[in-house]
Amino acid sequence: MAEGARGKGGQEGVDFWRIQDRGEALRFAVNKAGEGDLVIACGKGHEQSMCFGEVEHPWDDRIAMRAALAERLGIQGPEMPVLPTSP
Repeated sequence: MAEGARGKGGQEGVDFWRIQDRGEALRFAVNKAGEGDLVIACGKGHEQSMCFGEVEHPWDDRIAMRAALAERLGIQGPEMPVLPTSP
């Protein structure tokens, strides 16, 4: 995807970002969004875990998105799920 974006003139850090940790990526997207923007988390949907090696780690995009939104709004919400890639 990054190669395709660059091929169309996109600049990393200006037009697109690559963030290894999914929770951090959702936080980034939610915090970068402005009025009228829409943030969509694609690719995991119904899945309830992420596999790293042979270990399944609990993960739910719905909870992660709620956590990111609550953090941005400064309201109480769920905690961001933790993955091996989490800082």
